[in-house]
Amino acid sequence: METFNATCHRGEMVLIDEARYGRMKLGRCVTRGYGHLGCAADVRNILDARCSGRRACQFIVPDPTLYSMQPCPEDFTSYLETAYTCVEGYAPVDAIRYTRILLIAILPTRLTV
Repeated sequence: METFNATCHRGEMVLIDEARYGRMKLGRCVTRGYGHLGCAADVRNILDARCSGRRACQFIVPDPTLYSMQPCPEDFTSYLETAYTCVEGYAPVDAIRYTRILLIAILPTRLTV
């Protein structure tokens, strides 16, 4: 297991740019092609809901939600590949989910609570 950790500086928040779960390429425990590489699921919406709008986001991979997607044959271990940006801004303390539209709408101003 691995830990996904997206952390931004004070006054910034995470914005998930892209996220895929599966086996995207050679090199992570597989050194030759078996015809099943390139199997992946786009999980940006899942990571967006968990992480975007927060200063930090951390969870164990695979977690039950990602594991249940099973984008590859069962004998290949999937992994998470993601990219995020730290953007200036503050989210309300009680915010659980932010949509990409809301994050873009508040940039570059800051929300205060």
